[in-house]
Amino acid sequence: MRTFSTILAGALLSAAVCAQGVITRMNGGQATFYYDGDLADAIAEADLAQGTDTIILGGGTYALPADILVNNPVVIIGSGFRSDSSATYNGGRTLITTAGSYRTIRFLDGADGSEIHGLTIRGSIAVLLGQNLGNSSVDGFYVKRCDMDVLRLGSGSFGSNATNAIIEESVIDGMDVNQSADPIIRSCFIKDLFGAVAASDATVENCVFLGWDVSGNANVTYRSCIFARNSNSAISINEDSTFEECVFAGNGTSFSYTFGANATDAGGNQTAAYFSGNGPNAVLPNILPANVVASFSNYSPTYDYHEGPNWSTAGLGGTAVGVYGGAVPWKDGSIPFNPHWIELIQSGSTNNGTLQGVTIRASAQTH
Repeated sequence: MRTFSTILAGALLSAAVCAQGVITRMNGGQATFYYDGDLADAIAEADLAQGTDTIILGGGTYALPADILVNNPVVIIGSGFRSDSSATYNGGRTLITTAGSYRTIRFLDGADGSEIHGLTIRGSIAVLLGQNLGNSSVDGFYVKRCDMDVLRLGSGSFGSNATNAIIEESVIDGMDVNQSADPIIRSCFIKDLFGAVAASDATVENCVFLGWDVSGNANVTYRSCIFARNSNSAISINEDSTFEECVFAGNGTSFSYTFGANATDAGGNQTAAYFSGNGPNAVLPNILPANVVASFSNYSPTYDYHEGPNWSTAGLGGTAVGVYGGAVPWKDGSIPFNPHWIELIQSGSTNNGTLQGVTIRASAQTH
């Protein structure tokens, strides 16, 4: 581990290729490098520093042998979760995983304003806010372009006092927003939204729910979402929440839905007989028929999730329903950190004589 005084040097050396990729931690104009790829070590040292640390991870797999507790604000940036993130450092996506044991990455009270971008967190790891009801008000938490098993805007059975979390452009198998205040979840693929029984004004917009079972939550407003279910019969939606401009999609001509007494129909909700495949009313017609059943339960980065013509303007304000509509549309192949390196041709001398074998590079962020 070495410390340099420039952010540029830190970003450059994080491109080095090794088993996990070099980790770069930046704070106050200094960059610290972790050549062994020890994420826990980088976060532990960030907890001891003043201000917000930025941790950059290259592509590759980063093992998590123990739980991680984050006590101070930190921004963790990976290469993106899609398989076409190969243009980034070390090639491919940034995967945080474990060797079988259940682990947690837990953001505690002092970590207000923390962010995670471009990470794949898989293998029995849950991302949690807080530790119990007295220590779970992690405010302003932000997640973008991540893929994870479980995200809890709280600490499991204790719920959360967290406020103003924003989750967008992500793939989440299981998500718990219990007792969090005013979270916004948009442009995400969600397999299961659970534990929202005490959510305070949660907003879920332009999301795609795969294999959904909306029934036990409360105080959630769903806007311009796609609810896909492998069903060819009538179903009832009785969740104590509000639904607006959503599409409920089944897998056959007999599929239909009705709102129960607890649910609020805010208008514009529609039925699609076919979630995917070649049906005339398919929401996502570009998914091949052979993949239809799998599409009801699992997101795949190789499928084309663009909506059919019937749904491209069916969302709120004439936008597309699902992840390609709304204020923050899904972007194929996008990555959160994509510098473009150029070499700067400089004089080969210094005040003390000739400087040999040094290449100076700079970067520019285009998007």
